[in-house]
Amino acid sequence: MVTDPNGVIGDAFAGVLGADGKTLPTTVDAITGLGFFLGAMLGETDGTAAATWLTQHLGENMAQTTINNMLVATYPVDEAPGLGYYVETANQAFMNAPAP
Repeated sequence: MVTDPNGVIGDAFAGVLGADGKTLPTTVDAITGLGFFLGAMLGETDGTAAATWLTQHLGENMAQTTINNMLVATYPVDEAPGLGYYVETANQAFMNAPAP
């Protein structure tokens, strides 16, 4: 999670990886964990909207949408330490910031 000096979340991401590192977690397990994360990051209303969108796009490569002022993206992972799914949320200020 990245915040600005005022504590506003600029970027946050979470992933759900398969326990054995070789198989994808079930979509139910992934949606459950990532949905809770979206709720914590975006609040109940926006988090619910983002989780609903995610259920339709989980596993797509770099699928993205905008919920209020936050970009929400999902992508699969196929690298060390294993297979899984990620979701990321970022605001425009973070997207416009220069890379470190």
